[in-house]
Amino acid sequence: MRIAIVGGSLAGALLALQLRDSEHQISIFDPRAPWEKPCGGAVNAEVFRQFPILGELRCSWHCPSKLKFLPSAREESFLLGPQSTWLMVSRYDLNRVILEVALRSRTVSLTAERVNDIYLTRDGSRWLVQTACGCQEFDVVVGADGVNSVVRKRLMGPIPREHLAVTVGYMVSDVPLDEMLFQTYSDLLGYLWYLPRPDHVSVGIVTRVNAVPFSELWRRLDGFLSRYYPQARKVRRWRALIPTAIRPDFWRQRCAGQNWALIGDAAGHVDPVTGIGIPYALASSTLVARAILCGDLESYDHAWREQYGDRLEQSSRIMERFVRTGDVAGFERGMEETCLATICPWLSALVK
Repeated sequence: MRIAIVGGSLAGALLALQLRDSEHQISIFDPRAPWEKPCGGAVNAEVFRQFPILGELRCSWHCPSKLKFLPSAREESFLLGPQSTWLMVSRYDLNRVILEVALRSRTVSLTAERVNDIYLTRDGSRWLVQTACGCQEFDVVVGADGVNSVVRKRLMGPIPREHLAVTVGYMVSDVPLDEMLFQTYSDLLGYLWYLPRPDHVSVGIVTRVNAVPFSELWRRLDGFLSRYYPQARKVRRWRALIPTAIRPDFWRQRCAGQNWALIGDAAGHVDPVTGIGIPYALASSTLVARAILCGDLESYDHAWREQYGDRLEQSSRIMERFVRTGDVAGFERGMEETCLATICPWLSALVK
């Protein structure tokens, strides 16, 4: 069977890696993979244990020694203690290593082209994947192409803007790499993070789309750096969208059919409150691989709901209330509880 994976970032690359020893021919389409996804990079140690394949990869993992939380009611951050439960990684490094291992197999190939559209053949049995260089025919197509997924748009339309968050930030250097920090606000449904990778830090701020002007987000971010890390050197400025569904009915949409599937951000599988996405990218990729190997791709749609669908729906209900009522204080308390917990118990149930 010929399988097209549209998108070669974390979810798509990992899917190809898990299918490399099968009889299927895997084609990854991505014009820039491997690439650095600027936001995030934190992987909970429990997730790391649940996906032992990560431990087999020669990647530079980084473990900050301290976790700090800075709520709006305090002038200074308070230390939550040593945090060996979090591992940090450059998304570029992780993406690169996964692709390198996957591409060692003769059954996996990478086409450095952008997919412009996908179409069903006239009899509906196969997919035509269109790039600037022409069309190729496949038995199965998997959308792993992020929040603006071309595959998702063709199958069911784009993710509505009400279900999106926006994040802006910097890659910075010349700052401490031994601590991670979260800051919340009394007037914003969102938070700021400071997440160190092995040789740099991703610092950014996230909130709902259209909640405040971009200029206000940059002002808060620059103010944070000026106050706490005045020596920071801004290497690169970035902006990104994150799927964060605020209505529970979002999760009733299918993510698989007989010859198609959506994984990771393309499926919208991100926690609406915390913005955590890496565990879901790993889990959805693994579940699709299992479904393909079992010859029943549609079973993935049941599997992800059983594994973590209830958690996502619950988080949507919480976020919907925050957005509807403007309960910033409730959101801030929820983020503080998440930081204090350090390990979210539900993460251990992602893969059984």
